[in-house]
Amino acid sequence: MTADSYNTTPDGYWSGHYNTLDGPAKVAAREALYFCLGNGIEPIDFNLLAADTVRTLGILARDPIVDVGCGGRLKYLHELQRRGHTHLIGVEPNTQQLGGAPFWQPLEPSSILENIIKVGDQAQIDAFYEQFRRNLRFTNVKGIKVIESDANYIPLPTGAAKVVSKLFSAYAIDEDKQQAAFEESARILAPDGIMLVGLSNADNKSTMREQESKIAEACSMIIEDQTGERVEVKPPTPINAGLTLERGIKRLRRIYRHLWLYAHADTIVIDTPDRALKWEASHDTTMDLYRVVEGSNTRPLTRAEYRLGYMAVVGKKLDEAGIQPDGKGGRIEDQLRRGLILASNQYIEVVPRGFEYHDLAA
Repeated sequence: MTADSYNTTPDGYWSGHYNTLDGPAKVAAREALYFCLGNGIEPIDFNLLAADTVRTLGILARDPIVDVGCGGRLKYLHELQRRGHTHLIGVEPNTQQLGGAPFWQPLEPSSILENIIKVGDQAQIDAFYEQFRRNLRFTNVKGIKVIESDANYIPLPTGAAKVVSKLFSAYAIDEDKQQAAFEESARILAPDGIMLVGLSNADNKSTMREQESKIAEACSMIIEDQTGERVEVKPPTPINAGLTLERGIKRLRRIYRHLWLYAHADTIVIDTPDRALKWEASHDTTMDLYRVVEGSNTRPLTRAEYRLGYMAVVGKKLDEAGIQPDGKGGRIEDQLRRGLILASNQYIEVVPRGFEYHDLAA
């Protein structure tokens, strides 16, 4: 298994949720940056990597496969369908994505279910879900059943799935609910089933995170100069702040006896005007996530404030780099660090190439 086995195309879709009104466009802008790799090849498409992992592990066409946080385009599930799998289920709280609406609508469970889960009675949990399923909202998308539900409360029977996946969606769960969400996925997984989790490393795109902090500082000074009032501008919270690859491994260790990791590292290189535009577009996707703290009130940055801060930091950095059209000028580098975790309570004798056994004693 090599990195270029899972290349995608620039117009390919990478799953992700962003709490913004133009989410799909922002996803595309963020992920276009992944095509600025220093090695000259296209980035790994983890949807294809996960689908190939399912095939290599000998999962049968009729075996139930559940993708938690499947998003609106269902690329991973459609890829499995193309390969002959017939029992495919997506779980997504925002099924309006399927109609093109990008906003986030999490569903909250009833207090009755929460109390049943605390008791831990699997028979009661299954009985509750069986009643709930009678009025369950779901959408059939070309043979794929998409259930509108929350990752912490999946209305499927205990042990119903052969494969459960969370491909770069688990970070959308509140940090205090993440362990319970992993345990809920484990509940619906068959005893010999497998769990696939895609996550980013803590240092993924670290240069961009540093730039965002500097932009926030610059915007604070600009607003203070304009208004005479001292304010604090808080930078965006990293999209994976609550659940990095490292934290995900620790959480999964509490549930599964065996873990394997496919780790992918690369370098994002900004050395041409085209790549600089991708860098700028990726930065711009976080503009509405900055927060201006004015006394007891908070507000988003205006576009004018953001652009001034951006040009004072990133624009200046690009100018100093002296990037030329022929790529012979300066360059800016950033890190791309992600991974796919394979977890199971059954030891797997033959795992796909590229996966390394993760020693639970480490």
